[in-house]
Amino acid sequence: MAFACTAQASVINERQSLIEAIEAVRASGAEVTWSSRLVKPWMRVRQSPDSNNPVSALADALDAYGLTLEPGPGGQWLVVEGMTKKAVAGTDAQPLQAPRSLQSPPEPSLDEIRIIASRYSLFDRESASDQFLTGEEIRVLPHIADDAFRAFHRLPGAAANDFQAPFNLRGGAVEEVKVVLDGLELFEPYHMRTLFNPLSIVDPGIIDSAHVLSGGFTAQFGNHMSGVIDIQTQWPESEPVHQLGVSFVNSFFRSAGKLGSRGNYQVSARRGYLDLLADTVTDEGEELSPRYSDIFAKAGYLLSDSTTATAHVLHASDQVDFVDPEDGAELRGNSDLTYAWLTLDSEPNDRLRWTNVLSFGSVNNEEQGSDVLDERIQREFDRDVDISALQSDVRLRVDDRNLLAFGLRYRQLDVDYDYYIDSLRQNSFVNSGFPFVLVRDIETGRKGDEYGAYARYRRKITPRFTGELGLRWDRQTWARTGDSSQFSPRLNALIQVSDRTDLRLGWGHFYQPQGIHELQVIDGVTDYFPAERAEHRVVGIQHRFESNLDFQAEIYQKRYSDLRPRFENALDTYEFASESNFDRIRVEPERAEAKGVELTLRNRDAGRFNWWLSYTWSQAEDIIEGIAVPRSWDQRHALTGNLSWQGDKWLISLVGRYRSGWPRTPLLLSSIVDTGGAIVEIDTDLSQRNRSNYDDYMRFDVRFSRTVKLDRGSFQYYFEIFNLFNTSNECCVPDHDLSLNPVISVQPNIDDFLPFFPSFGFVWTFGPGSN
Repeated sequence: MAFACTAQASVINERQSLIEAIEAVRASGAEVTWSSRLVKPWMRVRQSPDSNNPVSALADALDAYGLTLEPGPGGQWLVVEGMTKKAVAGTDAQPLQAPRSLQSPPEPSLDEIRIIASRYSLFDRESASDQFLTGEEIRVLPHIADDAFRAFHRLPGAAANDFQAPFNLRGGAVEEVKVVLDGLELFEPYHMRTLFNPLSIVDPGIIDSAHVLSGGFTAQFGNHMSGVIDIQTQWPESEPVHQLGVSFVNSFFRSAGKLGSRGNYQVSARRGYLDLLADTVTDEGEELSPRYSDIFAKAGYLLSDSTTATAHVLHASDQVDFVDPEDGAELRGNSDLTYAWLTLDSEPNDRLRWTNVLSFGSVNNEEQGSDVLDERIQREFDRDVDISALQSDVRLRVDDRNLLAFGLRYRQLDVDYDYYIDSLRQNSFVNSGFPFVLVRDIETGRKGDEYGAYARYRRKITPRFTGELGLRWDRQTWARTGDSSQFSPRLNALIQVSDRTDLRLGWGHFYQPQGIHELQVIDGVTDYFPAERAEHRVVGIQHRFESNLDFQAEIYQKRYSDLRPRFENALDTYEFASESNFDRIRVEPERAEAKGVELTLRNRDAGRFNWWLSYTWSQAEDIIEGIAVPRSWDQRHALTGNLSWQGDKWLISLVGRYRSGWPRTPLLLSSIVDTGGAIVEIDTDLSQRNRSNYDDYMRFDVRFSRTVKLDRGSFQYYFEIFNLFNTSNECCVPDHDLSLNPVISVQPNIDDFLPFFPSFGFVWTFGPGSN
């Protein structure tokens, strides 16, 4: 392979910033992809390069900071860590280095060492060697409504369904996963709460990297027991690039680029219309109209060679209207979420980084519904949350063997609840056929403060052994019961068994206080419970084969204690006013345990085929009155795989997923008969909660895409099919059929998840920086 361009005079000059040098090389005709997490604004070209070849000259400049260029797909050059400038030094006639898979991995700096075992990287534009899925791999995968969180569903340890964007991680509840966007925690970052949160509010097109931490994470992350989704948006350094996209379910516009010599911007606007998708899950005569939109805008400015200021705004809104004329049911839901935050990031040298974030936010949800024919239900729910916060994080690399990091956080929160329900429901096999009534009228609010602090110390004890000790403290003032302070010790270690094999260990305590926005008013609860606790134990091993194969295995155990009660519907999960139905139960475990084994095998060849395969065995159980009861999202086996083929014009990606059926509660009946043997009273028995299972789940999705190069920009069109073989995957039990002859019996009517669903769309990329 030869270099893509030559030049008589170097386009790189001494004292030029590395960012400017990269842009100069790109302007010369070479395609260079880089990340702001590796190339910092303070980095300079330390001396004039010896070579006149732009790519070789850039390799010389990068080498001073432990960076170099690695050949990527489509003739690109990727800025990555390690190796040496010899990889690209020379003339056009010289061949490139051997593929990275045939080399020993480079030694990363102390702060870049991946010490967390359960860490899966996605979207990142850096080297693919330490990623579960690259950004390009994710973009060609089929996922509903192009939703970023649907890609996370395919991670080992994730338990997810077709209807919802949030997911359970390693046996934990969906609320146990923390979502962070550019350093800011987002409360409930999902669209259409009324429809059980089917989509996230984060546009995948703005993501530069996403790291999913599913266990044993370090002390800077607090207040969540199961996982962290840490998302970083892009830092544009090219001339403006614009994108316009349209599909069956949404449309979007994106724009990003430089603003003068020291600034940049990024804008994304999406609007969704899920009517076609809604038609697949509604009955004849029902009208469901879901609409959503979100806007993200970011502007960054280089205040000095070492300090950047970035302003962010994120706004999301949605509206859901549902009408069933036959049953007299109406439902309307509205949600608005707004965040604004300012980040000041100072990195005076390669050892010290200080980041400060000031933020303001509001989350508003309103639901109104009624059912006046078969049953009498009138329900209203209104919740308003206001948040203001300040956080500060410092990272100091003392030397090549010692790293210190510490941080502080303060949040002020204010919430108001207004909830009303008046329901009269009747079922032939409940309460002997007599109506059951629920009336609640709760108007309450709470103000409170949240404090947090952490410290981490990482030491490279030997060249092959690195350890980190962490401690965090958190306190909340809105809970009136229990201890409002928590101390969380953490311990992580990396043992490099060989140049190609890494062993990672993780242990720690992880507390989760009940969020001020999580008061269970719909179930009549008007005060907060004490913080829950989970103890994590994780062992992970990763081996990089010489044949482009990556193998990763993890064993984990989570022991839960101090769990607060939660409320579930034993039979029908997806129901309007679910708190008023007879199957609403209070789940109050003394403790719980989640454990499992995750195995992943990845192949990233330079040829036409790429594939990966992941298998998980897991178990998640509550201990209730001394008896182990499967959690409602327990899945014993899960197998996920992807096969992609890159042709000369087309790219085809096939994803398959199999999992064990989730637990289900069988409905049992008890009866009283008179002296003549006639049934005079019938009632339900839900004592066998989660003792049965739905059938196993299996689904295949496929995507065909083609990108056509234009004079300036490109045009991509794609065709997707979800549930390619129209497999019936059991979802839920909306009702039952009762039979009294010859004996009393009940038969569940089971609904399915999404059927066969095709989608088509296009993305037009244009603008001065699009080539």
